[in-house]
Amino acid sequence: MVIPAPHIHILAKPTSGTSGTARYARDLHRMLRAHGVAASIGSPAPTPRSYALRRIGQRAGADLGAFFASYPVRATLPPADLYHLTTQTMGTLLLTQRFLRPVIVTVLDIIPALVGHDPLLNTHRHALDRWCYQLALLGLRRAARLIAISEYTRTTLIDTLGIAPEQVQVVYPAVDLSHFRPCAVPDAVRQVYGLQPATRYLLYVGSDDPRKNLPRLLQAFALVQQQHADTCLLLVGAAQFPQARQHLQTLAKTLGIARRVRWLEYVPEADLPLVYNASTLLVLPALYEGFGYPIVEAMACGVPVVAARATALPEVIGDAGELCDPTDPADIARAMLAILDDRAYAAVLRAAGLVRAQYFAPERAVTHMRSLYHSCLSAMRGTPT
Repeated sequence: MVIPAPHIHILAKPTSGTSGTARYARDLHRMLRAHGVAASIGSPAPTPRSYALRRIGQRAGADLGAFFASYPVRATLPPADLYHLTTQTMGTLLLTQRFLRPVIVTVLDIIPALVGHDPLLNTHRHALDRWCYQLALLGLRRAARLIAISEYTRTTLIDTLGIAPEQVQVVYPAVDLSHFRPCAVPDAVRQVYGLQPATRYLLYVGSDDPRKNLPRLLQAFALVQQQHADTCLLLVGAAQFPQARQHLQTLAKTLGIARRVRWLEYVPEADLPLVYNASTLLVLPALYEGFGYPIVEAMACGVPVVAARATALPEVIGDAGELCDPTDPADIARAMLAILDDRAYAAVLRAAGLVRAQYFAPERAVTHMRSLYHSCLSAMRGTPT
């Protein structure tokens, strides 16, 4: 008997922009459709009860609208063979919503659970946030299968939450290699972003979340500036943590590098590959990372990468980049200088990065995702996979 191709309904947070969460859901849907998988996408909508609670929360000084966007309690479910929740915080749905078909949840990371004891890295802004996050993690146990986006994330699920190893499968996110690729940067684009051809740009792409370790990056850049005055640190990403951003700007002034640090709040997706191509290297010194999209995007553009020797970053970069100790600004500077001072070594990393980026091609991710979908559906039917 021929079993028809399954229909997958993807549930995503109502989030726009270039965050990892938004990018994962958007790219997953686009990738599946492009490779012939029947897939639809939608977002949970707040229930009338949620709106009432939001008004109560406003009086208490808490934005419950944001909580229910991250931790939904109800979703409209169109007919589908399988439902795919695209972030771990949506695990609350598995406690409050009845699903008649199997549910898979992608776990991007459980970093808030790992750093909750650290007042510098803990980003839970309210007790309700911590409570909802714990509920979401509890809901993950009801999923038919969990997808971890790295071996590091899989290990934390098993070791920290006690999830059975056979319930968690690693499927690396895909990066569109037709979009992120080596290319010439038009003068018009350089003018838009104020990128000077004679300046060597050390690029960071991401948020100002404290776990991204940007204070040490600034300290490392100050050391680089002592040897290479032609460099500029280019930080791409909107200010999501205003106090952290203010601290970084003050630190840049204290270090005497404020004039050599550029902040680009927003770069549209169409221009992001051009910004990569205009840069001499990418640096990602994060203390905690579930995957690290900018690493793959930079490698795909032929840009050498410096990354922290921590969490998921070494497994993503492989042997195609320079690793550093994220707790030591001098070592972060050493890694950047290794590329800046040696053109031959930079060329080796560019070539190796282009090869490594192919490992994250959409075709590979779709093959793994299809296999996982069919495995879950076959288990439900009681048929061999």
